[in-house]
Amino acid sequence: MAVPLRLAPPPGGPDTAVTSDPGPVPARPRAVATLKDVAAQANVHPATVSRALHPATRHLVRPGTARRVIRAAESLGYVCDHSAASLRTRSTRTVGVLLPDLGGPLAAALARGLEDHLTTAGYVALTGSTDCDATRERMFLTMMRGRHVDGLILAGCAARAPLAAAAGRLGLPVVIAGTLPESGSLPAVSADFPRGVRMLVDHLAALGHRSVACVTGPGESGRCRDFLAALAAKGLQPPHLPALAARTHSTDEGKRCCRRLLAGRASCTAIIATSDLLAAGCCQALAEEGRGCPRHVSVAGCGDLPLAGSLTPPLTTLRLPQYHVGVQAAQLLLDRIASPDSPPVARLLPPELVVRGSTGSVRFR
Repeated sequence: MAVPLRLAPPPGGPDTAVTSDPGPVPARPRAVATLKDVAAQANVHPATVSRALHPATRHLVRPGTARRVIRAAESLGYVCDHSAASLRTRSTRTVGVLLPDLGGPLAAALARGLEDHLTTAGYVALTGSTDCDATRERMFLTMMRGRHVDGLILAGCAARAPLAAAAGRLGLPVVIAGTLPESGSLPAVSADFPRGVRMLVDHLAALGHRSVACVTGPGESGRCRDFLAALAAKGLQPPHLPALAARTHSTDEGKRCCRRLLAGRASCTAIIATSDLLAAGCCQALAEEGRGCPRHVSVAGCGDLPLAGSLTPPLTTLRLPQYHVGVQAAQLLLDRIASPDSPPVARLLPPELVVRGSTGSVRFR
């Protein structure tokens, strides 16, 4: 037979209340460290703390003092209140960056150069991928204006005149990255693509090619013009279908464009693509159609991505200094923020021709 359990009376008699164990007492939340706390621990004036913790003003503090302040801030868990600082200085220490596609390898290298340089100067980059869509570009511009960015860097499609003009009307410092605007009214820095495409055309012409076509990415009409100018400078006539614009910088689009370029009877003997991914797609299309590269058609790309040297055959390409384009664009914007009325500066960084196995002497058919 089951015997019911009986609770023993609590100590102190039957009328004593039974209470549950409250467990450990929660610790009080740690007080938020202030700038004055850091100053007290580092034994300096609060103004010295402010200067030492901001990269842009750290040079005003002795190195040993700056290190002591930084150690004190780290030990106390102090975090600068940028929103409060922005009210005093009217600067948010943020920069808006519009790129066509942050997932693209060349855009990623440019964005990393921007970010590294801006971070060193105490700024944060707010980056948006526009997909070369005008509505998306305007949306990002409105959002960045609402966040009171200190300046804008426009690259790729975003650097087109209408958006650049709209950004300028906001009264913000603007820098163009990756191309030089025809008006010359804005600071800009770019790899010297016209020089690079001339190098590629000269290289192919020296191999005997007289019919050279081009595959560009979306929104790259300027690069198409550079290609046609390079052909004219070498005395070469463009083929029946001289250039095609891909929808994206991808191998699939490279394959599609290559098949179209080779569809005619008077097709080209060489193709220049404005990215290594497009060039890789061209090589794949040739292989699938039983046309050897470079035996039947030579292919060259742009960017010198890690995949370029591992393709079969290894890809002839232009090595573009995109990371350094990003670094210099960031510096141009910082200069513009410091001196809004300074004259615009334009810089071109030289590319390098890397010759590999995807280009060879023409074989007349």
